Amino acid sequence: MGDGKTHKKPSQSTSSALPLFFLSLSQVNKGVYVMFSGLDYERLVLAGGPLGLSAAALDVAVPYAATRVQGGKVVGDHQLVGGRLADMHVRTAAARALVMEAASRADGQGWASPAERAAACAGAILFAAEAGTQTALDAIQVLGGNGYINDYPTGRLLRDAKLYEIGAGTSEIRRVVVSRALVGAWKK
Repeated sequence: MGDGKTHKKPSQSTSSALPLFFLSLSQVNKGVYVMFSGLDYERLVLAGGPLGLSAAALDVAVPYAATRVQGGKVVGDHQLVGGRLADMHVRTAAARALVMEAASRADGQGWASPAERAAACAGAILFAAEAGTQTALDAIQVLGGNGYINDYPTGRLLRDAKLYEIGAGTSEIRRVVVSRALVGAWKK
């Protein structure tokens, strides 16, 4: 339940941001457990968002680099631009593989422990979100000044991608979740 006041955001305008108040729970003072019980799967589902943004950034940057001529040469033929495009592609493919592995396990065999599940889901969105942000930044760089103006979607892609580093736990919290699972496994 919320107070009805919608908070304005610089991106993700199709979803509302409202404060929540938990007025009634079946177990008093156990609300945090109820909330966190679904957080692993929420993180896994949300990891698909930055994957799509990474792919969209590539969809903008590659054709631009392949057709834009600067100084008599196609921009994509410059080694540093080509290297940036390669990094964008590989980063997106790696994020996709990590998310798909976690999703496959969620659909099938599952995990050996709740900590392993938490680490897999937090790790998937951690990597995908940061990959999405970096890939959007790289797309802006490939487009140069055009990447910064609103005639191209790259600025929006960056704003949307950055949100995934914050929602469903920040990247820093996700690192804590992963590290606790790793260290906890060695303590047993």
